[in-house]
Amino acid sequence: MTLTLGFTDPLATELATSGGKGASLAKSAQNLPVPGGFIVTAEAYTQFVTPLQSQITELMDTEHPAEAIGDLIRSTPVPDSWLADFEAAAQAAGLRDEAVAVRSSGTMEDLPGAAFAGQHDTYLGVRGTHAIAEAVRDCYASLWNPHAFRYRQQLGVDQLEAKMAVVVQLMVAVGAEEAAGVAFSVDPVRGNTDEVLINAAFGLGETVVGGEEPVDEFRIARADGTQVAAEIADKPKALVMDGHGDARTREVHLGEDQQTRPALTAAQARAVAELSVRAEAHFGFPQDLEWAFSGDDLFLLQSRPI
Repeated sequence: MTLTLGFTDPLATELATSGGKGASLAKSAQNLPVPGGFIVTAEAYTQFVTPLQSQITELMDTEHPAEAIGDLIRSTPVPDSWLADFEAAAQAAGLRDEAVAVRSSGTMEDLPGAAFAGQHDTYLGVRGTHAIAEAVRDCYASLWNPHAFRYRQQLGVDQLEAKMAVVVQLMVAVGAEEAAGVAFSVDPVRGNTDEVLINAAFGLGETVVGGEEPVDEFRIARADGTQVAAEIADKPKALVMDGHGDARTREVHLGEDQQTRPALTAAQARAVAELSVRAEAHFGFPQDLEWAFSGDDLFLLQSRPI
């Protein structure tokens, strides 16, 4: 069994192996500024749940199957034999002693006609092999989140055919003065193929991805990187990494002058737009990106077809 794969392993680009997010990151890492990491394969998920299969089948007939199956998975220990493999994979990816993001990557993500974005769980600021193993298991449990379960029902797919790979990736440390967010290489809201649409906020991009906090919107001309329009929100707080305790992340309140300041400079917005167009060229189809600035460096955290 292949438990882990580095981003640069050719097998990591396979959807059935790495899930939607993982396969896309592995392809992105060939040519784009992707933080280092590794994939815990869908095959590993299969091995983890195989001893639980009879219980899962029984729970499918209960009143609340998704919650019950998720609880079963969360209560099952990760095999001790996996820890050495995780340690070696982290070492090879340059993640030893680094904070990482552990992201669910379902094998049904990004399929034509399906949009599982936000349906499964992500864990930020995870440190150490044991903590990574627990976060991987919790990602497995999130395959059975009730809303994901209902969505598969609506799609008419076999619940037991769904599998979960997991991405373990260097956590990009975005400070409260720095920005992260999402971008679309063409504007899907207005149907404008001449502009890149960017949503940005200070701090970690989870606030933007979650859609629950105010964000800035920038429209950038693809041809020359000039700003076509901008709507700057009042952004009272930012999510940042927490180096203390078990919280891993924390909210900080921004000063009044920063709250209404654009999260991106004109040069940064142009750089995000250029990265969006590069990602589209790399994949051959308009892309929906997650990105982050840390210092002067711009990173691509995820890219999927719009």
